Amino acid sequence: MSENTYNGWYNRATWLVALWFGNDRGLYEWLQEEIEECIAQRLPLNQAECRIINFLQDYIQEDLDKIREINPIIADYIDIDDEIDYGEVAESFLEDYEQRLAEVA
Repeated sequence: MSENTYNGWYNRATWLVALWFGNDRGLYEWLQEEIEECIAQRLPLNQAECRIINFLQDYIQEDLDKIREINPIIADYIDIDDEIDYGEVAESFLEDYEQRLAEVA
């Protein structure tokens, strides 16, 4: 493991975003709805990944002030959004995407 990683993730900010979206029921369900929409549209994995990356970035960039109120610890680490590897977070939520996509084909 590289010295620049955190718990196996690109960095601490990336880990926190993945942890947050994975453990907050509302955010997780909202993200899963977005993934289900990608499946319904039969998007290839690369397009689904781009869509989920945009979803994550938009949520964090548009709602950073609200995030500060709800969870200031996370907000402290996501102020600089270019440090977050959104692709890595998206990939973690899309691990079984191709299998799920094949099931509806």
